[in-house]
Amino acid sequence: TTLSLASLASAGTIDAVTYFETTGWRGVMEASSGSMDPVNFPSEPGQPFPVYDILEAVNGFTRARHSASSRPEAVGALVLEGDRGARLLLANLDGVAHPVTLRGHWTGSHTVPARSVTLIELSGGTHA
Repeated sequence: TTLSLASLASAGTIDAVTYFETTGWRGVMEASSGSMDPVNFPSEPGQPFPVYDILEAVNGFTRARHSASSRPEAVGALVLEGDRGARLLLANLDGVAHPVTLRGHWTGSHTVPARSVTLIELSGGTHA
């Protein structure tokens, strides 16, 4: 989802997108009645799924800044800006942690855990 948003944002011509259903297997959170198949899809009623955190992280940001990864097969990036400042989402698509060095408007070093999305609040011109 993070990389899909990054790709769409790079087009510069998209004002809004719609992803997923609200609840259930295809949603961002479990239905209030709980899972339809608790053996194969165990979850609690109303439980947010991991994608919920990504959509919550982009909420309220109105612009995306171009970003690129030197290893796009392993780590992708989405830089967001808005009234609340700037935020970076790093998506690790790989089964191992990766060190990331930010260059350009913001600088710093981070490690992105395996198969995860790391959220970094950016402020001013430098972030370490």
